[in-house]
Amino acid sequence: MNLSTSHTTADPAAEVENVTVGALLRRVAEQTPEQVAVVECRVGKTTERTLNYQQLLESAEAIGRWALLSHEPGDHIGIWAPNSLDWYLLQLGFSLAGITLVTVNPAFLKEEADYVLNHSGCKTVITVPDYRGAALTEIAQDIANNSATLANVLDLNEVPSLVKKADTQAIALPDVSPDSPCMIQYTSGTTGTPKGATLGHAAVVNYAKFAELGLELPKGSKWVNFMPMFHTGGCIYMALGCLWNKGVHLLVDSFDAEYTLQLIEEHRAHFLWCVPTMYFTMFEHPNFEKYDKSSLVVVASGATTVPPELVTRLETHFTGEFIMLFGQTECGMICQTTRGDTLEHKSRTVGRAMPHTELKIASVETGDPLPVGEVGEICVRSPSVMLGYHQRPEATDAAIDQDGWLHTGDLGVMAADGYCAITGRIKDMIIRGGENIFPREIEDVLIEHPDVLDISVFGIPDKRWGEQVAAAVRVAPGATSTDQELADYLRDKLARHKIPRAWMRMDAFPVTASGKVKKFELRDQYVRNNVT
Repeated sequence: MNLSTSHTTADPAAEVENVTVGALLRRVAEQTPEQVAVVECRVGKTTERTLNYQQLLESAEAIGRWALLSHEPGDHIGIWAPNSLDWYLLQLGFSLAGITLVTVNPAFLKEEADYVLNHSGCKTVITVPDYRGAALTEIAQDIANNSATLANVLDLNEVPSLVKKADTQAIALPDVSPDSPCMIQYTSGTTGTPKGATLGHAAVVNYAKFAELGLELPKGSKWVNFMPMFHTGGCIYMALGCLWNKGVHLLVDSFDAEYTLQLIEEHRAHFLWCVPTMYFTMFEHPNFEKYDKSSLVVVASGATTVPPELVTRLETHFTGEFIMLFGQTECGMICQTTRGDTLEHKSRTVGRAMPHTELKIASVETGDPLPVGEVGEICVRSPSVMLGYHQRPEATDAAIDQDGWLHTGDLGVMAADGYCAITGRIKDMIIRGGENIFPREIEDVLIEHPDVLDISVFGIPDKRWGEQVAAAVRVAPGATSTDQELADYLRDKLARHKIPRAWMRMDAFPVTASGKVKKFELRDQYVRNNVT
């Protein structure tokens, strides 16, 4: 590939599957009924529930019939709970019943959950009594008491007994269209009101298929999944990707560094996906070296910068080959590096476009593809693009143009070989005295400093320049570099106007469910603490 324009056509190497999630589950259960499908893993617990593929299908079908006792195909049901086997069974059961799943982050406060449940038109929400000290069932009931649409609040822990007791003999599961909605996932909400991306059955099935193909894992591999199931990374990439692999889904309720290492060793896991902060946490654990991680074939990451040093460290200490991912709720996985890529590609890019994904780096003003090497908006056409934003036609029209291109809002650059790098978000671009500054460029340089563990660059208001560059930094234990020394490190590498004029030292960054830094919170925090 030797491109002159930042535009790659869709690679037709893999077949597009016009099927539903339920049809995929039935196919795999028929082909490998006795294969272990899912193992429920809970931090601090020794008991693990295990289902093979035939049992997984039967359990999902029972849930689908139970749901249809009180709902119709096309109804919306929310799940407001952390990862569990029952969460996954509900996802599959609703898919078989033609019911649209609405995922709700269990960390949401009442106002956030109220918005999602009511905006999506949920008739029922299934939740848990308590999550991290918040009484979710009680809060959900309060929301229902004041809702025009939300009528039922169910305890997730009681669902298995409700399903078992239900008389569903007369209930038949419907024929579900691959073009019908499968789930509504609300965007992370880094700015403004979250939008509900409506994802179709065929879209999520193909998203998972292409992601699994790109990993080149042996069939029947073991996938460690503690990515939140309320996010596409957990319930589609990992859960449905593992389904395509006919693999063993090690479904973990939450991330714990030592427990993750223990699972890898005990189950001889093959695939692990973490955001960089999780990898650092495992590296820093005093028992890291005692666990056997040699079974890993692939380790993956995404959402933020992964420096070459971390890639090398991962491939050395976890033994698996590193894969970099880039995607979006609205269209699933967009780009992915592949096994055998160079260190430069793995650490400096997010790979090339997924199968059947047409990609261009477009002028923000005109939408036309730019010459290779120029920064523009990443635009996508693929079978995995959402159906639209729920009850937000104007937002849908703004995101998907008349030619079917999804405008991601991400800024990127494409090289002549088709590999892409992310340079930031359009909304995160800093305009200082008329100069456009892309935070990612500064972050990529500063992350190479030995004292810097993580970095996030953002704009702050400035009376003279309009905006000024600021940087929030997580430094390594024992680091001694001052803010001035970090600024001096950048001076030989970047133009003067790109050097941060304000610095914040932090122990952790505020992040979304997908691991993306909430830069608006960093900006607000800086402004609050530096009012003159």
